Amino acid sequence: MKKLAAVVNVMDPETREIVSYGPDDDVPEDVAALITNPAAWVDDGEDSVVAVEPASVLSDEEKDAALEVAFNVVAQNDLSKTRDELILIAANIGLVAGEDFNKSAGKETIIAAMKHKLDD
Repeated sequence: MKKLAAVVNVMDPETREIVSYGPDDDVPEDVAALITNPAAWVDDGEDSVVAVEPASVLSDEEKDAALEVAFNVVAQNDLSKTRDELILIAANIGLVAGEDFNKSAGKETIIAAMKHKLDD
């Protein structure tokens, strides 16, 4: 079975929810088919892994869906999402915790960072 090189966020095609899989997870075949960036996977020929930013492994369709989710969160100021969910949504639109917002930022700050990114 293939092994992921880093944590990857994938938009579930049925529920449209963002799910995360990492190097220690068994990735179901249907989900693995959605992860099309070869850099997301451990190179079978070597023991080393290639680090990859989560947003870079999304297909164009997944990126569009991630933008839609982010727009909805920002438009509704959706504080019902957990902080971790907001960080995943932010990552899927290209934001990086520790660079675009403080790693210990609260939900309001993460939503504000997403709003700023979406307004650009």
